[in-house]
Amino acid sequence: MAFQQPKLNEDVTKGRFKGHVAVVTGGASGIARECVRRFANDGASVAFFDINREEGVKYEEELRSEGYDVTFFDVDVTDKERCMTTVETIAQQHGGSVNYLVNCAVQFVFIGLEAKDADWEKALPVNVAGYANMVQACHPHMKKGT
Repeated sequence: MAFQQPKLNEDVTKGRFKGHVAVVTGGASGIARECVRRFANDGASVAFFDINREEGVKYEEELRSEGYDVTFFDVDVTDKERCMTTVETIAQQHGGSVNYLVNCAVQFVFIGLEAKDADWEKALPVNVAGYANMVQACHPHMKKGT
């Protein structure tokens, strides 16, 4: 029997992240968008980052109207100082801790071998420096075992 991922709103998942804080990058679209919803659905306070302000604000409003504790931050993860100060603010608002970091990447999987230099120039700073910036920003606020 294959593992079955619990669906949203199942009792088995409700509240499992209550009292926890999740930070999700790229949360206005794609897989990250669904990570935001899943963490929020399961009780976490979710802070999500994206450079698409319009979609981020819209998604925050949608989720809040459904009763979820989410906050959108217009942050470019390649800006280390902005990552550090925003995560510090999030941690201060939640008792000093961040429990989860979901670091989503820029992808151009459907382009494949046709990828241009501009695609790589967009992806690499986000996928490498952005990843490192967020880990460095969140790590001091993460507690062992959470």
